[in-house]
Amino acid sequence: MENSYDNENWKSTYERRMKEAVKELYAEYTPEDFLSSPEAAILENITGYTSVQLEKIREITEGMEEKLINLAGFYREKRPVKRIYAEPSDVEEGFLIPECQKFRVGSLCFESERSREISGARLIGVYGGEKGAIEDYSYVLKDINYTKAEPFGSKPKAGAELYFVFDRLPSLDRELAIYLECKESKIDLMTYDKGNKETDIEWELYTREGYKKIKCTDNTKNLNKSGSIIFNLGQRREEKARPEFIKKEGYIIRGTLVRADYSACPKINSARGAVFPLMQRDTRSYIYTFSGQRECYIYGDIMEEQYVRVYCKKYGSRLYSKCGGEEYERIRHDYGRYCYSFKEAYENTAVAAYSEDAVRVCRLGCILGYDNEEFDLPFDNIIESCFSIILEIPVGEGVMYDFVRPKIPGVMGFIYELNESAGKLRVIKAGECAGSNMYIGEAATALLTEGTLLKGTELEPLGYDTGVRFLNVADTVYGGMEETFNELRRRFVTDVYKSYTAVTSRDYEDIVMGIPEINVQKVKALGNSEKNEITIAVYIKGMKEGDRLPALAGSIIMREINKRRLLSTKVSLASPVFTHINVSGVIMVKKHYEDCKNQIRETIVQLTDYIKCGKGFGEPLMFEELYGKIQALSCVSYIASLNMAPANYRYAAESGSDIKPADNCLLMPGNIQLTLNYEKEELN
Repeated sequence: MENSYDNENWKSTYERRMKEAVKELYAEYTPEDFLSSPEAAILENITGYTSVQLEKIREITEGMEEKLINLAGFYREKRPVKRIYAEPSDVEEGFLIPECQKFRVGSLCFESERSREISGARLIGVYGGEKGAIEDYSYVLKDINYTKAEPFGSKPKAGAELYFVFDRLPSLDRELAIYLECKESKIDLMTYDKGNKETDIEWELYTREGYKKIKCTDNTKNLNKSGSIIFNLGQRREEKARPEFIKKEGYIIRGTLVRADYSACPKINSARGAVFPLMQRDTRSYIYTFSGQRECYIYGDIMEEQYVRVYCKKYGSRLYSKCGGEEYERIRHDYGRYCYSFKEAYENTAVAAYSEDAVRVCRLGCILGYDNEEFDLPFDNIIESCFSIILEIPVGEGVMYDFVRPKIPGVMGFIYELNESAGKLRVIKAGECAGSNMYIGEAATALLTEGTLLKGTELEPLGYDTGVRFLNVADTVYGGMEETFNELRRRFVTDVYKSYTAVTSRDYEDIVMGIPEINVQKVKALGNSEKNEITIAVYIKGMKEGDRLPALAGSIIMREINKRRLLSTKVSLASPVFTHINVSGVIMVKKHYEDCKNQIRETIVQLTDYIKCGKGFGEPLMFEELYGKIQALSCVSYIASLNMAPANYRYAAESGSDIKPADNCLLMPGNIQLTLNYEKEELN
């Protein structure tokens, strides 16, 4: 609403309100009494300014409105810094790129998060299917294709395999990444998030000793969404191979499907490798830190600008001191490669490197110590996760230094926060740092305006000429770090008008899991559409076999459900039922291993105890999972026989080799009988 005090009729409006207020407060006086009275002038001014002040108090500023929204539990969201994946081509010989290596596309800047080896490894083949029926899906390596590959077949089953074949592998950092464009499945993503957190695909590298298990980070969630798969090759002695179904000899990484709970089969549209990630940021200053080293090696583009400050912290000291040039020797080995050799070893050493534009504006000012003190940041769109400050603290007749990140208390109790979009630094607590100077330590900026970087866009590396081309492997949305206040307000208003009526079984489960008064560990809502009924099985922490759901907990749950259920839907609660699983087996163990029986027994207990292992009501116990976990133990040579069966068939049934519990049933360890053999000698 427009403030009447700010328009051109301010004077007449002010006088009118003033006289009305005076008449109301001093009704016994007549207007003639105030024509020339000094008392009247004083009363008019006091009353008028009081009226203006009351109007101003009723105004709500943007900052006040945001704090009120915060009280409702809504805060500005911090969006993650965007990443893209680049694929190098025309690599004749492997080389290293430095930390914070910049790649530009027009006004955009992307950087490597760490020093990386560009090995020139190429993905030359993709194969998949069931054992004995492996098909060639290498057409997903082409730039244009209209057929999506089904690597595990149209009906995935446990044991299906997926092969990636490379012409070479990295030799230094031993990390290899591929990028897959997959058909996204929202249903499978929800199942994956609520189910077993372990990967359902086991990855192996072909070595001189055969296939050996390797670690990986699967950002595709078992091929349910587009993303990267990053393999950690370790120190395995890989070698080339060419099985009969592979066209070209190469290094092989194999994925075996351990569990096949797909509601829709995964599909791959394209595959790229080897790739590496780049962050959408532009580093203006960076701090390299070392612990207890006399020789500190640095590889970074920003070092070439030659704006460097060196700090060291002696053993037992709380703060850093600045190092003079006489305390160390700087040796340049190559572009961006430096070695700082110190005369003595320090507990911690920090090398702060600045670009030319950052070193001119790195001083933010002096901390005075009053509440909510603010400082302007020299750059727009600074990324909070890539920011730190250096405090220059007066100590005696000299100064010492401390490095402090946002919202993390420094040694002297200094705490601050950033407002990225407004370009402000606000002091939360000055601690013992009043009178200290503040400098930028690390700073990186990003582009806030959102846009799309198209697949196949070439990225230009800065700082040196090379014949290697770097291409973006997928359409990627960039920009937008912190939610603006208007976005926060729109999200709050949308939530206020959002309907919270429970309709699906998932809605009822979310309601029960979100009740703060009781510690609900597991919940399962079972719907009967014919009778329009919902039965909810609830397990509360501490319940044992045979326990009933406590009456108080039941009343709390029904209180929350009745607020949101449809009036025509009948809802009832059910206590969980438990079924024990009996396991027996004959297992061959290796030499020189002790306590094998307890290791195997513990593995069985972990998988069959649904209360502790993370599985929920009605989730099947897969025979392949139990068999694979036992076989993976270092003490096990092979499994001669293995059997599992429910102790009570009332609430669980056998489905082939697997066990399927009822929808309101949780499995528990039962009788475990193991016979361990070694060289035909019974060790039992």
